[in-house]
Amino acid sequence: MSGGLQAQITITPIKAIEKSVVDAYILCFVLGLTGAHHLYLRRPWFFVAYLFTFGLLGVGWLVDMFRIPCLVKDCNERLKDASKEKIRKKVDAYLLWFPFGLLGFHLFYLRRPGQGLLYFFTFGLCGIGWLVDLFRIPYMTRDCNENPCGHQYERKSMFASYILCISPLGILGAHHYYLNRPYWGILYTLTFGLLGVGWVVDWFRCYNLVQRTREIDEGARDAGIRYMDDIYLLWFPLGWIGLHHFYLRRYIWGFIYFFTFGLLGVGWLIDFCRLPCLLKEHNLYLTENRNLTQAAQKQLNYGQVNTRTGGDNLVTTRTNDGVIMNQQPQQPYQPQQPIYYGSTVAPGVVMGPNFTQMPNTAIPYPQYPTQIVYVHPGQNFQPGYYQQPQQQSTSQQPIMPMPGAAPEHPPTYEEATVDKTETKQ
Repeated sequence: MSGGLQAQITITPIKAIEKSVVDAYILCFVLGLTGAHHLYLRRPWFFVAYLFTFGLLGVGWLVDMFRIPCLVKDCNERLKDASKEKIRKKVDAYLLWFPFGLLGFHLFYLRRPGQGLLYFFTFGLCGIGWLVDLFRIPYMTRDCNENPCGHQYERKSMFASYILCISPLGILGAHHYYLNRPYWGILYTLTFGLLGVGWVVDWFRCYNLVQRTREIDEGARDAGIRYMDDIYLLWFPLGWIGLHHFYLRRYIWGFIYFFTFGLLGVGWLIDFCRLPCLLKEHNLYLTENRNLTQAAQKQLNYGQVNTRTGGDNLVTTRTNDGVIMNQQPQQPYQPQQPIYYGSTVAPGVVMGPNFTQMPNTAIPYPQYPTQIVYVHPGQNFQPGYYQQPQQQSTSQQPIMPMPGAAPEHPPTYEEATVDKTETKQ
């Protein structure tokens, strides 16, 4: 692993934590105008749009009252299958088209930032393009889903970026829209370039912004990595409403800061000193998560593998078949007692999906193919590895009967007495 870190990889099928319809309705009723239910349902784009437009001027909030069950179902499907994260919906596109389609919201959602920027500054081509999009949205949605990685745009121009940044359009975030940073563009538009501070700072860091965008487009840089200049720019002057926490995906802390004005300013001041640590923690978590995911996918060379991390372990939320172990823990389990027929088996057993339908199945340990244990069906197994016990003497080693064999019983008193009498005679 990068940075000399080591992590134990344990792949275990688990049930993803599903979202609740009741919780979503509560958030929608109480904080729906701020988009809290969209944040809960892992829709950060809509959360930002609702937060700064009061639920799309209330229209989106009212529509969401009737479609919360569908949103929850869609979220749970995305939790089970990460490949659905990039799918766009026509309903969402139409909801953004009215009433904010004049500003290109639906085009940003459908991964067309260039057209979205054009609509933003021309009010939907004076309303004509906005009306035409009423009929184009189904086509644009289908095209977006068929090209989930987006269209291949030309290499970003350094000259064009500087012109947009230095011009008066820069205070509205024109250069961020051009560099495929729509969240930053919307933020600059609504805050006039972070009260002008971000706009001035971008004059000096525009070169770095262009270089990062080029590397991301070429696949040489991870788009999820966060940067020190971005986080401090969000900390001042609007860190007291938690923008830097939202940037680091610390949404709970972001909400706390938003409603308490940065914990009355004390937390905001303390964050000035601990921002480097928070940034390092986020990037390290992201990097190790990607590395562990790639390692797991190499071991599971079939099917869809969705992963999440917890501590030093990586677990999957979906695999095709069975339980698969792919790396030995640093301290393997050592049984205290020998294993008999029908007893509970130590961790480390590999079983198939139809194990409960195969009684008295011989289960080999993956580390020791010659070691065979017979178990009853329906037992609960925990993932892990089993270390073969030390060889015992023949007199002490238990005999493991084969399935179907009659168990041995000691002779009765009468039989033992008859045997002794015959011996004496």
